[in-house]
Amino acid sequence: MLKTYSLDMPADFTGGSVRLNTCQMPTRFIFSASAISGFNSQSTFRSRPTYPGGTTNWLGTDDGGRKLPARIGPTRVDNQNPADNEAKAESLSQQGRRLQESFTPPHTTLSLVVGNQHQIAERPLRWLVAASYGRRYDRHSETQALYLLDADSLQPKFKFDGTRSTEVITLSTLGTLTYQIAQGHRLGFTGLLACRTDDETPQLQGFEQERNIIQALSTARWVERMLTFGQLVGEHRIQEPELRWQFFAGRARRDEPNFLTVYETPPKRISTARLDDGTNHFFASQREDLKGGGLDYDLPIDRDKTIKIKVGGMGQWKDRIFGSKRFRFQQQRGAGCAEVLLLPINQLLSPANAGQCMLLGENTNPTDAYTADQRVLAAYLMSDVSLSKRVRLSIGSRLEDGRLSLISRDPFNPQAPPVEGGYQQTDMLPATSIVLSLGDRSHLRLAATCTVARPQLQEVVPFALFQDFFNAIRIRGNPRLDRSKITNLDLRYEFFPTADEVVAGSIFYKSFEKPIC
Repeated sequence: MLKTYSLDMPADFTGGSVRLNTCQMPTRFIFSASAISGFNSQSTFRSRPTYPGGTTNWLGTDDGGRKLPARIGPTRVDNQNPADNEAKAESLSQQGRRLQESFTPPHTTLSLVVGNQHQIAERPLRWLVAASYGRRYDRHSETQALYLLDADSLQPKFKFDGTRSTEVITLSTLGTLTYQIAQGHRLGFTGLLACRTDDETPQLQGFEQERNIIQALSTARWVERMLTFGQLVGEHRIQEPELRWQFFAGRARRDEPNFLTVYETPPKRISTARLDDGTNHFFASQREDLKGGGLDYDLPIDRDKTIKIKVGGMGQWKDRIFGSKRFRFQQQRGAGCAEVLLLPINQLLSPANAGQCMLLGENTNPTDAYTADQRVLAAYLMSDVSLSKRVRLSIGSRLEDGRLSLISRDPFNPQAPPVEGGYQQTDMLPATSIVLSLGDRSHLRLAATCTVARPQLQEVVPFALFQDFFNAIRIRGNPRLDRSKITNLDLRYEFFPTADEVVAGSIFYKSFEKPIC
């Protein structure tokens, strides 16, 4: 974790930056395997609410049972065609509504590390592969409540209590390959695959003040996240100058198939979902592609290396595609439906009733799909000067150009004007720091820097995010957000007991221009 900004780092910096370095590459064959089991007193060996899932749930991948049926397609569901509506209603999977109690096993974590070194053309080629798999469970009590200000006092709108059951599956692999192509010249490649899936099943019940009823809520939410990343790095040392370059590419994917929300009013079990209660079925898919590269050149000016010049630049391009659809079942009051509407929810939406007494409607918003692209180009020049044996000065500046473009179009009305947003800003960002050595193992650092904070895509997009399952509060992005400019002052003391340890204390001041809020 880097707490003080430096010009050779991306300028999107507010309070800290994480820099990951791969572990030391092996010089001989290594093999390590481990299996760890964990215990949670609140969940392990106890029953928890779940629902019938797919055959590949244990891998954190849906087997297709939750995905949006092909029968529904990209067009809006039509309520005017009874036969078509019934067919689409029956095609939606209701497995998440069939809640059941399941045994909770202990947590499991498996890991494997393999590596070796070989000689190719009398030069070392080293490789390392690591993989891990984990599965853990959680079950805890939960309370959700909302209070609104009315006549100078807080009035409860609802308060719900119950339990939340969560299963988390993680799968990751990391591979690293390095080759010493010549003395002082090295090439390296790192590939990463990381997956995480959350399977949540809350069951809550409470009193809703507005309608003066007791209401029960259960949901089934399955969210898959996957990150793939590759980086090619070259390091070249020609006597004193040092050149380092890199190219990288990655893809992040997030899928949320068939997020189910069920509202019931005990004891009659009549579904009472209103238009503003949210969605019964929610499908979302997001893909983001990243590519870019960078170059750093470090050159000592004098023979004693008291003055060093460092120059470099980077470029990064990011593209995102997001789409979602929402569906809600509406009660029908036709012949024979009075008794059907008293059935439990898992029977109420059976194929015999879906599309008959429960009509499928679509409430996808015009802004529920968007595309966005983000670009950052940067160049910097800095100098490191040793003023004395105990004082070192670093000074320079970084030029960084950031651009974000966002377009959201109504998927059902191509003629409607799109919602557009984003920003474009070029900043000159100076930085200076003085390091005073207080001994062999401690020093004092004073730094004054300028950085920026660019809004994240989820803060810009007009897509409505949900604060809670009751949708009492909705959050959506603001396409007109601009970047913030930050002035940072840092005073930091660092003490190094050993080469692998540090004890540090700091005082900082930050001033924000156009804060994102």
